[in-house]
Amino acid sequence: MLGEGVAELGGLHVIGTERHESRRIDNQLKGRAGRQGDPGSSQFFISLEDDMFRRFAKEETEKLKPKLKTDETGRIINSNIHEFVDKVQRIIEGLNFSIREYNLKLDDVINEQRNVVYHIRDKVLKVEDRISLIVPMVQSACSNIVEKYCLPELIPEEWDVKTMTEELNRLLYPQQVSFEHSLEDMEDVKQKVKEAVDSYIQYLETWKNNLSLQTALKNIMLTVIDQNWMKHLENMALLKEGIGLRHYQQEDPMRLYQKDGFELFTMMYATIEKEMSLHLSQLLQSFQHTSDE
Repeated sequence: MLGEGVAELGGLHVIGTERHESRRIDNQLKGRAGRQGDPGSSQFFISLEDDMFRRFAKEETEKLKPKLKTDETGRIINSNIHEFVDKVQRIIEGLNFSIREYNLKLDDVINEQRNVVYHIRDKVLKVEDRISLIVPMVQSACSNIVEKYCLPELIPEEWDVKTMTEELNRLLYPQQVSFEHSLEDMEDVKQKVKEAVDSYIQYLETWKNNLSLQTALKNIMLTVIDQNWMKHLENMALLKEGIGLRHYQQEDPMRLYQKDGFELFTMMYATIEKEMSLHLSQLLQSFQHTSDE
């Protein structure tokens, strides 16, 4: 609503010093003048040196300049200049729409991963037997350790069995994996590890009704999930920032983002499995020592 005496002076006059990338915003600004039948007007003072033209229509602007005519004040008087300005805005609007659509597709990748992580997190919160949730993780973590050290391109004598054994035993307390005899192949290793894991799972059964351990386990599992998820989001943000450079590889950046994002997610999940397995083993040692005292 105009103040007293403003209407008699001509109403509200809106002055714009540049055009926005969106025509909708310009129209909203124009609409501030002459609202609800009140008198008013709007005027834009723009230059072909404005960012909008330099960033999005530099070549077109340079081609247009020799054809321009101005009055004594320097104002462009060509009748088609308004059409040119509208054309540049339409180009920018189309580009911004494509960028928003592209970003939504990138966000879809994160959302799918978030659904998986939150599903696991909800299970940790709702179930009473969290040991059963970790059992598959222990099995997977042990398999990953075996694959890490028993490389198929090496002969069994070249495998780092000592370090592999140490890592496995840290996850399977109080069970111990032992490779006393020379290993023949990968299947030989997997069989021995499976026997140790099966014994460990039987040992875990004896702790399922320990409410104190289950509560402590819940807090640990939530912490492991949250910390790794936050790190993963940071890694995905870095991946997203560099996605534009992937054009130079002559491949679809979106497909590469999905592929690399899946690899990062797989690595994160493997880390969660190993950390949870290790924390469970350490927690069992602590509870075992307490019960022995």
